[in-house]
Amino acid sequence: MENEYIIDLAGAGSEEDIQERIAESLPLPDYYGNNLDALYDVLTEMGDGWHIVIANQYDVDEEVRNYVEDLINVLEDASAVVDDLVVEYDEDEDFFDGDID
Repeated sequence: MENEYIIDLAGAGSEEDIQERIAESLPLPDYYGNNLDALYDVLTEMGDGWHIVIANQYDVDEEVRNYVEDLINVLEDASAVVDDLVVEYDEDEDFFDGDID
C-alpha cells in the first residue's frame, strides 16, 4: 500500500518520545503541534487514503500506557470520520486497565 505508515512504539518512555515517533512516521505539516489534538486535526484534514499501523504498542514504559490508550482513541475517532483512513494496532485486553472504546 502506497500510503502505509508504521509508528513503532517499542521502548517508548515518554509522551515526547511517542510524539517524535509519530512525527518521524507520518507526513505531518511543519506546523504540527506535537500533541494528540493536533494529530486528530491532521488526520481529519489529510488522512484520507492513509493506512497507519501501530507496532509494539505493548512494549512501552508503564508511565505512558495511558497516553498510548489516548493515542489509540484519537486514531479510532479520526478513522470514524475519515472514510479512507485505516488504522491497525494490537488488541490485548490485558494491556489497558479499561476499555479503549
